[in-house]
Amino acid sequence: MMKRHELIKDEKHFEPNGSVKNISLSLNQCLDRQLLISPDSKRELATLPLPASANCLTDGIANYQIISGSPLLYPKEVTTTWQNGSLPLTYYASALNQYVMLSQIKQSGEINAPLDSLPARKHQHRYKEFCKELSGLVLDVGCDKPSLSMQLLPNSCEYLGLDPYAG
Repeated sequence: MMKRHELIKDEKHFEPNGSVKNISLSLNQCLDRQLLISPDSKRELATLPLPASANCLTDGIANYQIISGSPLLYPKEVTTTWQNGSLPLTYYASALNQYVMLSQIKQSGEINAPLDSLPARKHQHRYKEFCKELSGLVLDVGCDKPSLSMQLLPNSCEYLGLDPYAG
C-alpha cells in the first residue's frame, strides 16, 4: 500500500545547524556518473580536452561554458539571443525565450520571503519533515540556495541542486 503524505501543519520552524553530513555532488562527480546532458542534442556532456576543459563542457556538437564551477546549460535558442549573459527585455515570439526573459525579471529581486523570516523557516521545517525518509541521489530543480536546501535532507542523501538563478 502506498504511503499517503499529509500536509504538515506543524508550527515549529527550521534552524540551520551548519553541520550537513549529506553529500553535495561536484561537477566532476556529476560527469563521472553521466548525469548531465546537452539541452540541445540530449547527448551526454563531457569535458573538452585540456586546457579548455577547465571552463567548458561539450556533447561533441556544441560547447557549454562553465562559470564558477557551474555549467550554463541553456539551449542554443536562448544563448544565441543573449547579451552579456541575459536576454534583452523585449517580446519574443519563441515561448522558451519569453519564459527565460520573464524568469530573469522575476529573479532580479527578492521575490520570496527572506530565508531567515519566520514564514520561510516554517516552510523549511515542513519540507524537512516531508523529506525525512528520503535516501539516495536527490535532484532539486529550482533549489534557490543549495547550501541551505541540502540541510533540509537526511544524511542518507546525495544532493544535486540546480537553479539557473541561484547566483
